[in-house]
Amino acid sequence: MKENLENQFEHKAFEVVCLVTACGGTPALNFIRSLKLSNIPTLIIGIDISKLNIKRTEADVSFVYTITDKEEDFIDFINKLVNRYNIDLVYAQSDQESNIISKYQDKINTKTFISPYYVIDLCHNKYLLQQKWLKNNLPVAQTMMINKRLDISKAFKIYKSPIWIRNIVSPGGGYQSYCANSIKNAFYWITLCKGWGKFCAAEYLSKDSVTWLAIYKNGKLICSQGRKRIEWEFSNRAISGVTGITKVGKICNDKQLEEIGAKAIECLHNNKNEINGVFGVDFTYNKNGLPYLTEINTRFFTTSLFFTKCGLNMPAIYLYAALNKDYSKFIPKNILSEDLYWIRGMDIEPVLVSKFEIGE
Repeated sequence: MKENLENQFEHKAFEVVCLVTACGGTPALNFIRSLKLSNIPTLIIGIDISKLNIKRTEADVSFVYTITDKEEDFIDFINKLVNRYNIDLVYAQSDQESNIISKYQDKINTKTFISPYYVIDLCHNKYLLQQKWLKNNLPVAQTMMINKRLDISKAFKIYKSPIWIRNIVSPGGGYQSYCANSIKNAFYWITLCKGWGKFCAAEYLSKDSVTWLAIYKNGKLICSQGRKRIEWEFSNRAISGVTGITKVGKICNDKQLEEIGAKAIECLHNNKNEINGVFGVDFTYNKNGLPYLTEINTRFFTTSLFFTKCGLNMPAIYLYAALNKDYSKFIPKNILSEDLYWIRGMDIEPVLVSKFEIGE
């Protein structure tokens, strides 16, 4: 816990008390910064499993959680904080925590604003998600599981070289992903990663990718925005060229993203009204410039502060929607300009610039 911070908040009036998990990471930092920029009087309680990362948090009060073998212990830990601080909402920033919180949401003593466990768990399995989309006639790259060496040969025969290899349940950031141009390279990579039966292979599309971030409430899309990735940070240090760390992003208002992205989310549950929370739908464009679905993350992406600085505070909208408050004041009257870029890097505060400032 941050020393001497708890007492100074005891007698202050807050409109909302929000608990944020993985509070020491950059994604949570930008979520927290967005809430503070919203001018909603919010007390932010942060928790993190790392006693080192938590030193970076901008939460008002923060606690380290020690992992145990029982998921229920994590829920008990959350409930103790909920009762102690009268927390209004629990927001899960990491995949692992969103999985547990969705699974036990009925046992958490406050709002969670998250979809059912089936939906969250499905989003964390890239292969099963692809199969779901295929059944709903949505555009996806051809994909197959890799269980043995013959499957690699089959993938190259069907998809041609190169093929894209990745773990179906990846911790993110392109970890263990690889663009293979030969059967031999693919074989050695999967063997190195101990990925037999855990990896899938897909046709290679392109380097152009975009994320469509959306907030749903009771099955209704209430807010969305696209962000095109221009460059990855440290791309020369990853074998795939993908690090999950956006170096340069720009506003993207491709109408196809909303049309396809909404269908990709809404097909995840037989009862559309059960769909709640935030979804980051990732696309990669094929050689013809058409967006193909690749994955969904059920949390705010790292650069959510980009949209906030452009005039669209999605974390504030998320907060108010979760608490059944009027979020309309946070939705801008005009769409965001595609001339806006977000440039960021390690140990450097990100900057918002226009294309004119960078000579585009």
